Amino acid sequence: MDQLSRRTVASRRSGPTPSEYAHGGVLNHSRLLSVPEAAEALGLRRATIRAWIYRRKIPYVRVNGRAVRILSAEVDRIIARGTVPALPEREVGR
Repeated sequence: MDQLSRRTVASRRSGPTPSEYAHGGVLNHSRLLSVPEAAEALGLRRATIRAWIYRRKIPYVRVNGRAVRILSAEVDRIIARGTVPALPEREVGR
């Protein structure tokens, strides 16, 4: 794979890189959420979060080989990425 292809693939990746996880840049400031907790925080169904995990659309941590947890920082990132700012208020009568 040439450098341009690597950059393109890297730019499509969402969330922290594996090295950021490994070096504690994310884990030091994040709490692990269960699937139901992540679903509640995002206002989604548990099945949606599980589908994202299955399709690898969201980074996750596998604990004890079976349990799956999502970093709260990832949930915060999803919320921040989807937040649309309000428009400035207009004067009445215009």
